[in-house]
Amino acid sequence: MAQAVILRVSPPPRKRLRPKLGPETEAEDARREGATLLQILDSRAIAVTSQVREDITASTDLGRLHSAILRAATADPGDLFTF
Repeated sequence: MAQAVILRVSPPPRKRLRPKLGPETEAEDARREGATLLQILDSRAIAVTSQVREDITASTDLGRLHSAILRAATADPGDLFTF
């Protein structure tokens, strides 16, 4: 009588979905997030001062930029946006 052999194979270790970002990659991501924020503000006709525009462009804080994108997406058109 033949017997079946069952082998248990462990799955390969899970890779990180997003690799840890280095300074250059974080700066690129921040630049893209800032550009996205400005596009949302412009497309929704939300007023932005030149100082706020400069602050957004210069920011490297991804968390702050992401929160600002969420605020811009729900802000009332015609309002003055602060960053």
